[in-house]
Amino acid sequence: MHIKFTGLTCKVGNIQYINNTDILLMTWTEIRLSMNALVKVKGRNMKRTEALRVHPCFVIWEGIVNFLGLDFRADAAFGLIRSQAFLFSFFLIAFGVNSWAQSPADERPLLYAGFAFAGNYAHRDYLYPHTASLSTKKPGFLDEVLRSKVQSRPNLLKRLSLGKGSSKEDITSVACTLVQENIEIQRIDGKYVVIALMQANVLGFNRASSAIVASYPLRMRFTRTRDVEPTRSDLEAIVQEAYTSTNPAENLFDQWLGKLETTRFKYGTVKYLRITDVVVAPEAQVVLQQAGVHLKAFENKTANLLEAELADKANVPIVPNSEGEVGNKMSLRFDNADSIGIQLPEPDYAVKFLVRGFAAATTESAGAYTDIYRSKATLTITLPGTEKVYIDEQVYDTRFVTRPKSSDVQFAKWDQFNKSLQVLLADLSKQLVNPDDEWLKEHATRKVEAKPAFLQVKQLFQDL
Repeated sequence: MHIKFTGLTCKVGNIQYINNTDILLMTWTEIRLSMNALVKVKGRNMKRTEALRVHPCFVIWEGIVNFLGLDFRADAAFGLIRSQAFLFSFFLIAFGVNSWAQSPADERPLLYAGFAFAGNYAHRDYLYPHTASLSTKKPGFLDEVLRSKVQSRPNLLKRLSLGKGSSKEDITSVACTLVQENIEIQRIDGKYVVIALMQANVLGFNRASSAIVASYPLRMRFTRTRDVEPTRSDLEAIVQEAYTSTNPAENLFDQWLGKLETTRFKYGTVKYLRITDVVVAPEAQVVLQQAGVHLKAFENKTANLLEAELADKANVPIVPNSEGEVGNKMSLRFDNADSIGIQLPEPDYAVKFLVRGFAAATTESAGAYTDIYRSKATLTITLPGTEKVYIDEQVYDTRFVTRPKSSDVQFAKWDQFNKSLQVLLADLSKQLVNPDDEWLKEHATRKVEAKPAFLQVKQLFQDL
């Protein structure tokens, strides 16, 4: 930790504090102490309250301040504060409070729960068919691979116990819960390109109370190319690589462990978003039927994708969507065939996503065809039990795919509609965090007139 005082400026590492009526303790990765201050974070001036929203790792340590008998009131005399701040920093270095500050409530011990399937396992054939088949053929294999990877991370083992623990013990268990897998096959120049999309959660829950602590979604995408059209067994082998690949960027377990290592579970009062409804309009249902897409599977996967995008872009707590839940419980089926139900909290904010329809057209030029695909949707966020509406806006995405006449390129129309919708979910989530006028002009039905609603959601996310 490096603290330097220059006039009215206190500089801690790469964080510069302009109003020196505060002293902030910074660990090697996070800021652990913050009073009222005007701060500059990576070149941007902001109030401490804003920094708390933008950088959740800010934690107020008033107990330490009170213990040392320091007065950090905003109206305190600068000279007194500066001298006491210097003594405070000396105390931290001399007595090792820095290491103590690295173990706040959100770093309490965790218990390894293993690999599990989230949602109604009876619907595994359209949620995660290949992984479920692998688990049936090799019981315990997936959990064994994940456990082995945990054991190879000594820093993580300082927080994460691999013991079985007690069902009555008040401790947070963490599981790698598979939400869905999606396989798309494209034929390009005589080759078959397999695109695999895997989605899972870092799920924290309390076994004693059967209650969820937090859920942090993650997604991984990778591709494989084959000379002949893959069979079901070929696809299962490709999906198995998502768990056994030596490339961390293409290994779901490596991705999950990386996210777990940086996750700090929030305890106490937490407000949650939840994707409460995904509705497909009749016009869009016709397209799904023509493509042979299972309606319920599509609704569930769309909810999961939106959940993952919002969690990633906004970094907000989200109640996980769980298809087939009963009594507001999420079913987990572990790799060893054990099952439990996790109680889901009532959402503080409800998200509804309406898929309004799809449209396609093709234009032709001298050397190529251009296929145009559009997905249309409406996003609504409300406060349950009230008439409060934060946003209710129509949005859309348009994709242009060029196919040279000289090449053998074949795309399934539904795959392109689905890809357009995925792009819309990603871009929409990004805009809810930082709305851009140009994007609104191109993708919102009301164009820039929709911006106030987007800004209202941005404030909502900051307050969570």
